[in-house]
Amino acid sequence: VGTSRDLKMQFGLGYHLQLEMQPGASEDSLKKLRHLVSDHVHSAQEKAVAEEDCTQASDAGLAVTFTLPYEEIAKFGPLLSKLEASESALQVKSYGLAMTSLEEVFMALGQKAEEVAGESQNADFWEVGVETAVANYREECSEMRGMKAMAGVRFNAMLRDKKKTLSIILAPCVLCVVSVVAATNSEDDKSGMWTLAIYSPMAFGIVAIPIVSDIITDRQTKAKYVCLAQGLSAKGYWIGTAFAHWCLAMVPVVTLLAAIIYKAPPGITNERLILLVPMAVLYPISVVLFAYNFSALFETVELAMKIVPLVSMFAGTIPSIFAYIGLGFNLGKGWGIAVKATHITMSALNPMYGLPGMVTFMAVGDQPWYWSLASLLLFPVCAFVWGGNLVRLDFRSHRTEVGRDQ
Repeated sequence: VGTSRDLKMQFGLGYHLQLEMQPGASEDSLKKLRHLVSDHVHSAQEKAVAEEDCTQASDAGLAVTFTLPYEEIAKFGPLLSKLEASESALQVKSYGLAMTSLEEVFMALGQKAEEVAGESQNADFWEVGVETAVANYREECSEMRGMKAMAGVRFNAMLRDKKKTLSIILAPCVLCVVSVVAATNSEDDKSGMWTLAIYSPMAFGIVAIPIVSDIITDRQTKAKYVCLAQGLSAKGYWIGTAFAHWCLAMVPVVTLLAAIIYKAPPGITNERLILLVPMAVLYPISVVLFAYNFSALFETVELAMKIVPLVSMFAGTIPSIFAYIGLGFNLGKGWGIAVKATHITMSALNPMYGLPGMVTFMAVGDQPWYWSLASLLLFPVCAFVWGGNLVRLDFRSHRTEVGRDQ
């Protein structure tokens, strides 16, 4: 076959005369350059410039390439001499002469072979045109579709994890049933309602544990930013995640309400049940908001798992115990005012207090009904406070400040 030079001489296209024009070279200079090359090498061909190379930087000159056949190699000398003499007049910055590359030789051989075989559509040996950009190359995902997908991911992840399923569904449901059974078997109304006020925050305190774990794990693995990079909006991420957690937290709520309806404790009348049902449905929202905000305080899941169970349980039980003692044992008017002020404050600011606080005031039969209703009426305030703080934390995560870790 011969050397690489023999291959280039036999199958190559020729020599490439590559010229770089000075920045701002006129069209007249280009015309003169073309005439100069064609006058010396009659069969010279100008190589078309690719579309993506047409846009030049402001300080870069235009690149022009001519293909000179081997047969006229004797005319290259006079051409280069004339080009050297007219370089400034033609506004040529630099130029060079290079032989056809082996890659071009192999491409030419492949094209000839395909032409003989009649298969001219093989992209391996034919230049492929630049694809034009499509304005909307894929169907955009709607907000609702993104939220459903995010919720589905959460459901699947939780249900695959047996420990998480046990903690977020089975254990709280058992506590809810136990609270109703204990309240049903109590000797009086107050002790029965007191049992519900203690066990229900314990149940939902357990629910908060895997929720906090999910959010911290997402932050460690940058899961939210991966979702945003894939086209999911921040709103879709949070609403889809919150909906999944709310649905799972509703399982113990449904269990609690079903047990109460099946066999209501002595202290729960129909009037009290009317107030208890909407509060029980809204209470998981407070639990989710508490878990999301509280997760921002921890860097690792291990540390959060040591603190979250106690905080979530005490946040619901301690204020309830304070209210029950102050109202149930008639410790004086001043104590009663302090208890009611605490009840209002906790209902507006403590997301874990709503349901147990309502049940506690129901347990004291001599209290007006509107004190129990306060927990339900102040739920929007509590949700606004903790939801607003969550939005603030999420907005801050999109900003980078010098010297502060994200």
